[in-house]
Order: sequence, then structure tokens, then C-alpha cells
Amino acid sequence: MADFLGAMYGQVRKRYRDMSDGTHAEVVALGASQPAVTATNVTVTIANAESVSGAANLEGRGVVRLDMPAAWTAAVITVQLSTDGTNWRNAYTQFGTEYTITAAADQSILLDPSDLASATHIRLRSGTADTPVVQGGARDLVLVTRPI
Repeated sequence: MADFLGAMYGQVRKRYRDMSDGTHAEVVALGASQPAVTATNVTVTIANAESVSGAANLEGRGVVRLDMPAAWTAAVITVQLSTDGTNWRNAYTQFGTEYTITAAADQSILLDPSDLASATHIRLRSGTADTPVVQGGARDLVLVTRPI
């Protein structure tokens, strides 16, 4: 009976045993512990009368959730990326559409960590590249990140 490792989204590793009858069982070691995967909150602010946030250095961490402020001038959120924190580009999907997060006030939005896994520096925009939406006050948005 051979053991093999499986991983979900490159994050959760589990050991399985081939039971030699076409089934597999998860191997659980009692008393064993795995290192805790800690989330880190990174706050970016869109200033009053602006549409683009300050920059965040993700430092090898993937974005798994976006927490929206209680006050938000209605708009989608789009993303700008940079490799050096100075030169910014709008983020697009593999299908050529602007990477867009549908958002509203006071929401926690779950994100697929693989979407922004390659990002080193990030800024958030209220609205799209073609139609930015100015916020009616300073808005703090919280990026919840985990190691990738």
C-alpha cells in the first residue's frame, strides 16, 4: 500500500494511502501538527475624490479576500499590477477583459488566490480603466493575504 501526497490549490497538503481495492484513505497522524498558515491584512486607501488606492507590496502572499469599507460610492473594483512598485499596468484576464471584482459596501469578497498569485505590487481602482469612479471620502480596503 503506497502513500501519495495530494494538494488543493497548492495550499492544503494531505497524505493518502492506496488501499489496493481501487479506493484511497486519508492518512491522519494523531498528535502531529502542521505549521499554521497565517493570514495577513494589508490595508490600501483610496483618498477622498480619488479612484485609485495607494500601493501594497504583497511580499510573496496571495490575496484570498477583499474586505470592503462600510461607506462606498457604488463601483466595481479593478486592479493595477506592478513588478517594481513604480510602473503600473491594468490587469486583464486571459480572455482580454479587465480583471473586475463586483463589490459593494460592507462586504467580504472571497477571491481565488490563483487569480493574483503572480502579483508583487497591487493597487485597486474604483471603477474601470475607461470609467474610473471617484470616491466621496477616504476608503480603506483590506486585502487578506496568505503565503503562496
